[in-house]
Amino acid sequence: MCRIFGVPRSTYYAVLKRKPSKRSVENDRLKKKILEIYDQSKQRYGCIKIKYALKSYGIFVSQNRVLRLMRQIGIRSIVYKKYRKHSRETDNSDRPNLLKRQFYADKPNQVWLSDITYIKTQHSGWTYLAAVLDMCTRKVVGYSYSKYMTANLTIDALKKACRNQGFPKNLIFHSDQGASVTRNACIPLMTSFVPHEP
Repeated sequence: MCRIFGVPRSTYYAVLKRKPSKRSVENDRLKKKILEIYDQSKQRYGCIKIKYALKSYGIFVSQNRVLRLMRQIGIRSIVYKKYRKHSRETDNSDRPNLLKRQFYADKPNQVWLSDITYIKTQHSGWTYLAAVLDMCTRKVVGYSYSKYMTANLTIDALKKACRNQGFPKNLIFHSDQGASVTRNACIPLMTSFVPHEP
């Protein structure tokens, strides 16, 4: 084979007997430590945090070297998508605040409160839960859950509350007047409760 490839036999045997360089040995040691820190962080740490974690162990290396070794190992930090708040309509002057921060009700189905909760899931990312709460009983009378925050999310929660409570009349529906509540599709349902399913 040496004759075919034109390589001296002495070079071949020299390579076989050659010991790993000091840099190579150090890189192998660093890779093991980087992988250990990476696993301890539940695969969340990137090269910057791993660099400072190594520093706490008395190992001083550059960020670029950590990044290069991470690529050789085939690992990278898990990046979570940051939550971005949805825009909301701000012109709500034509919708008066009937409660005036007096959060009290004498009897059930007098005042309902509504809000949307943001729930982070591993597989679907941000999901949304719209709930309707009776102020007197503090009971959730209706709710709706979805991967998307739309007007239908609040409408579905309100429809369920109406069905569950027998379509009560003359009640106040209070919300933060966010975009999902103030859209034109929601307003007719929230301002007029009828004794039958629309």
